[in-house]
Amino acid sequence: MFLSNSFVSAFRDLDDLLFNSSVFTLNKENGSLSLNLTLPGVKPEDLSIDIVGRDLIIKYKDRSDRVLSEKYVVNSLYDIDAIKATYANGLLEIEIPRTTPKAVTRSITFK
Repeated sequence: MFLSNSFVSAFRDLDDLLFNSSVFTLNKENGSLSLNLTLPGVKPEDLSIDIVGRDLIIKYKDRSDRVLSEKYVVNSLYDIDAIKATYANGLLEIEIPRTTPKAVTRSITFK
């Protein structure tokens, strides 16, 4: 599972998704996630994407100048440092690659 709350599950918490603020699609390809938001009428200068901890926060101003935000919590299976986004013609595309597992070896001392 890569998104929770009846979507899919690289994000654990979609409770803050604003009702009727955008059209949301999520695809999983080659282990990565592709999040697409349709934001008609939103100018690039009225859009921001921030990472706070593991929260992906998208803020934008709609046609009626209301500031809206959407928050997605990205779980640890995905690399928040490698997120890429593009925005053109009202379509925001965010690519979130899967984290490459790192083998950790350590010795445990005992008494």
